[in-house]
Amino acid sequence: MKKKLAILSLVFSAFLLISCSAKDNGVSKSQKYGKELMQDVQNNFNAAKEKDFFNLSFSEKSRLIFPENIAEFSNIEILPTDMPTQKDFLNNFKEQFSYYLPGKEFEYSHYYFAPYDSKLNEKFWLEIGYYPKTSDYEEQIKSDYMKTVCLMYETALMPEYGGNGVTGNDCFFLMFNDTNYIQYNQGKAFKLADVQNSIGGLLPKDMFEYVETLPENSNKKYKLLDKELSPQEAKTIAYEYLNSNPNRTGDLSSVSVVGNADVYKITDDAYGYEFQSSREYNGIPFDYFEGGQYSDYNYYFDTGNIFICESNNIELAYITGDRYNVNKLKTFDSIVMPESALDLFAREFTSGVKFDILKMELVYCPSKIDYNIPESERPIQTAVLSWKIELFNNNDNLIYRAFIDAENGENFRYYTTKK
Repeated sequence: MKKKLAILSLVFSAFLLISCSAKDNGVSKSQKYGKELMQDVQNNFNAAKEKDFFNLSFSEKSRLIFPENIAEFSNIEILPTDMPTQKDFLNNFKEQFSYYLPGKEFEYSHYYFAPYDSKLNEKFWLEIGYYPKTSDYEEQIKSDYMKTVCLMYETALMPEYGGNGVTGNDCFFLMFNDTNYIQYNQGKAFKLADVQNSIGGLLPKDMFEYVETLPENSNKKYKLLDKELSPQEAKTIAYEYLNSNPNRTGDLSSVSVVGNADVYKITDDAYGYEFQSSREYNGIPFDYFEGGQYSDYNYYFDTGNIFICESNNIELAYITGDRYNVNKLKTFDSIVMPESALDLFAREFTSGVKFDILKMELVYCPSKIDYNIPESERPIQTAVLSWKIELFNNNDNLIYRAFIDAENGENFRYYTTKK
């Protein structure tokens, strides 16, 4: 009897192990969620470091980036929502102004717009030679007679564009379009650099001295304008600030702070960190543009920038629009584990080269959009949950970014970029 109980106990234990970490066609998967999943995935990645992959090599810099709050796994469709009325569009701009430019006084003399109609836009440039002021056409805009594609507020707009140039101590910028895409720059750091030009569209690389690039999880600290912070601390602050804005709505309203931290020198004793930004769904970021010259790729990148130079504030951000809803195409109860994913990647790459593993992360890969096709006629955009691995090839000095579907390890694809 005792022998039978022992056998039953072993069978039950094996069942528990299989139910938490299953295998599908020899590919190891995890069926956990949240922090338990994150720990499971991290442990599996650490175990993979001890394995000898014939063409993949780990180093101290190899890292895993994985969200801690995943509640489900799914592939999705991305559906545009209805556009707001022009009146709501105008009101929303002022709400965004209050959030991203706190303490700044709103003056209509710095408030501009770009008409949606390209012929009307061309007419303005031919007749007045610069951006029209919103105050001159606000009633027509509110009545939907004159639709706008974006609204812009800039205190330092150059005279050739209809502004007064750089005057006084305040120099700040906000642009907001009909998809809720936002650019803003509070101007404090740029003022320290004695900017004598419009700051709209400027990035840290345009004004400050580049110092180095650090992994986003680095604990190395630089002194910002007010105190020392590590990239990891700065990333947390940026994420909390950008996702506390009550004016962003829709299924893709959350913003991920992603990519490495580029360090820039603002003054002799103050620095700032620049990250990338992307949309996220269910805590998982959309894949993002990381700079460089890319080979052919077959899907859409999210693009955005975040610059933090104070411990309680985000100086600059370019944030992808959030006016989208999500339809779940397919949900699944497990994803491929890192070690199995690395096995699959290794099989796809040549055996004659040893690739250095830089990082591995879970992302959504959205399909490409052809903006030459009217929105009503375009195929619905989809996004597939994917494992992404970043490798460096010492032979050709290129970075390889490769992907497989996280659900089953299929659909291998990659592109290259210069380091």
